[in-house]
Amino acid sequence: MTPGEIRTLFDYDRWATVKLLGVIGTISDDLYRKDLGSSHGGIHGTLVHLIGACDVWLRRWQGESPTKPWRDADFQSFADLRTAWDTIQAALAAYLETLSDEQLSSPLHYKDMKGNAYATVLWKQMQHLVNHGSYHRGQIVTLLRIMGVTPVGTDLIHYYREKEKHA
Repeated sequence: MTPGEIRTLFDYDRWATVKLLGVIGTISDDLYRKDLGSSHGGIHGTLVHLIGACDVWLRRWQGESPTKPWRDADFQSFADLRTAWDTIQAALAAYLETLSDEQLSSPLHYKDMKGNAYATVLWKQMQHLVNHGSYHRGQIVTLLRIMGVTPVGTDLIHYYREKEKHA
């Protein structure tokens, strides 16, 4: 993968999350916080996991090895979580601008939350994070539908079509 291709994937990831956050911003706090028995409870827990993973991977790419995941209780409101996401997105965009072909194709060493050491080619780690986001956005779409809320389409092809319209 090239730096441009990685930036496109992360632009898609940001685009899809913005679309989904727009819908989530219209629901009541009760629905936002409702535990529906999903892998992370409900929408709030799934968003905390999704956005927290972005923070963890970015920190790994910057040479850190975080040892604790974000917790639902770390964010008192949707607005607090949205602010954290905006901050991470700005830092991620700045990081992506610095990438070279050599960095992307080189193994990057990191430790997981349990302290296990890994070394994986950077572009593969980055693809993983984008795929992880798609997976959990899909879960949130299902949760929204269960609650009777109409979600938006966030498939990659929708992103490409929208970009072509505005090109």
